[in-house]
Amino acid sequence: MRIIAAALGLVLTITACSASSPESDYFGTFGLGVDDAPPAPDLDVGRVTAGQFTYLQNCAVCHQPNLSGAGDWKIRDKDGLLKPPPLDSDGHAWHHSDNLLIEVITDGSFDPDSAMKGFAGRLSDTEIADVIEFLKSTWGPDERSFQWFTTWQETQQ
Repeated sequence: MRIIAAALGLVLTITACSASSPESDYFGTFGLGVDDAPPAPDLDVGRVTAGQFTYLQNCAVCHQPNLSGAGDWKIRDKDGLLKPPPLDSDGHAWHHSDNLLIEVITDGSFDPDSAMKGFAGRLSDTEIADVIEFLKSTWGPDERSFQWFTTWQETQQ
């Protein structure tokens, strides 16, 4: 039974992480549909601007000024660590809720094979939220919609 539950959890995780549009089957994972979610909130231009500044000062060194990540980000480095992924629509960040993005930026990656260190004590909660707002501004409408639904859905559980 535990093996079946673990396999189901893995399938759900892979489904969520491989989805590429709001029409993904992932939207029905928790019995909630896209039509149940309110529309994504408008971006706050002031926060986007502040987030871009914070991103360029703290994140661009690894994730690149244009958010492209390491060119060969899917290939591990010489130490076996994962390289910085893109944070724009080509990347993976938009698959995750605001809360998870906050956790990763604050505490570092939960993946032991990642070199991502946390920014707790270096960035304020407001600066972290602003960086996330900036990231959202670089995503396409499908990615923004998916990420908003994921964030909203988390609040419904």
